Amino acid sequence: MLEILIQGLLLSGLYALIAVGFTLIFSVGRVLNLAYGSYIMIAGYVYFYFSQLLGLPPIVGLLLAGILGSCMGLLKYNLIVKPLKGDHIPVEISTLILAVVLQSAIILYFGNSAKILLPIFKSLKSFSFKNVECGSKPSNIPLIALSKRSLSDISWT
Repeated sequence: MLEILIQGLLLSGLYALIAVGFTLIFSVGRVLNLAYGSYIMIAGYVYFYFSQLLGLPPIVGLLLAGILGSCMGLLKYNLIVKPLKGDHIPVEISTLILAVVLQSAIILYFGNSAKILLPIFKSLKSFSFKNVECGSKPSNIPLIALSKRSLSDISWT
């Protein structure tokens, strides 16, 4: 039961971070980037490709995913958003088309079946928390703290 709560907290923290990033892009740039979720998907597949298919260390896959995601964002801004900056509708449509193209490219290359990502940090099989044995990994503890922090920073008005 505790493991389900921990995984739920981690997943909700991830969703909160994605939502904060989406709203930050819209509030600062006044651009509705509908390809934002595709960038997160691409980063996950870059990590999967380099760390699991090529056998590189997971931290290298994580760094390459961040670098590639940043480069994709810069390319998208310079090639799509900047030329269309005045008109909101063409920017929204072009980012939606970019999202569909990126998702289709991933499906063509990797297939449409689910992929299992190995953990970035290797750790023990279980740990004890207040006399409760939990099958989750101790490396999840910093992620839980980050998830709790990101959820507590969101103010609902």
